[in-house]
Amino acid sequence: MKYLGPFFEKYSSLISLALTIIGLVVFKVGNEGYKIYYLSFLFLSFITLYYAIEGSRYKGYYKAFGRFNSGFADIHSISNVDIDNHKESAGDRYLIKNFLSSVQKAFEEITQSRISVCIKVIIFDEEKKKYFLHTFLRDGYSEHREALDREDMNKSVIHWLDSNTSFNTLFSVDKDGTTLTLVKPFFIKRYMPWSSSYKNSRVDHTLDSTKNHLIQYILEKKFLRRIYLLLAWPVDYRSSIVVPIIPYKVEKIGEAVYDLERKSKVIPKGLLCIDSNYSSALRLRDVELMRGLADGIYNDLKNVLK
Repeated sequence: MKYLGPFFEKYSSLISLALTIIGLVVFKVGNEGYKIYYLSFLFLSFITLYYAIEGSRYKGYYKAFGRFNSGFADIHSISNVDIDNHKESAGDRYLIKNFLSSVQKAFEEITQSRISVCIKVIIFDEEKKKYFLHTFLRDGYSEHREALDREDMNKSVIHWLDSNTSFNTLFSVDKDGTTLTLVKPFFIKRYMPWSSSYKNSRVDHTLDSTKNHLIQYILEKKFLRRIYLLLAWPVDYRSSIVVPIIPYKVEKIGEAVYDLERKSKVIPKGLLCIDSNYSSALRLRDVELMRGLADGIYNDLKNVLK
């Protein structure tokens, strides 16, 4: 029973499709008695499906809080040093990595999917006059992602801000391209392969690297490219949440996000990112949880992420 909810959630679309097909057959060839029985069965099936999924997730949330507490205990240790003379150390990275690993395991409990968590920072390229994304640190269970980070550095692959929807929708850039303004407090995408407007430099780099001539031809055709991405999504994450590492109490005033306590524009201390290996695993309610986590580490990281 432990895995019934995650199973239903992962395959809910297929289950719904199967029930729909059965329903079409019943209503086409069945008599009135069959139709009534089927409608009753259909109603009970969807009620069971819903409560199995929700019950599984709520149990996951309950278990997750212990991991969050453990992660906060680690990262709050950074604040116990002399802040005025503090510089980032290997010990800090170890504590931050422990926090990210705790968040990663907690969300695996919640979603029953493969989760990766990292902190990214945005850096300005003086030569190109553009902003790009740099992975500051990942959780301890994402070694395969760290290998990709090293590969990017070796091949000089740069993940530009304007080439990544998960990040560029959070900010606006002024006319001279040098000043970033935070305009949204979070980003969520639950069905990456299904979104025609979604941009991701990792996806583009993976597709551009293919040497298969047939695939290259398919990728050149807009319609065929969409079909290919639906069938063969090239990266191992399909849903994602990104939140700036900022105080929780913020409000959008005009075109900028303001810190309500300091009455000033928010300057993020990095970006807390989480992604899952299957679509719909992350939900809108998880955004609030992520924003709370970002708020909880804001003061701890303000002297590390400068």
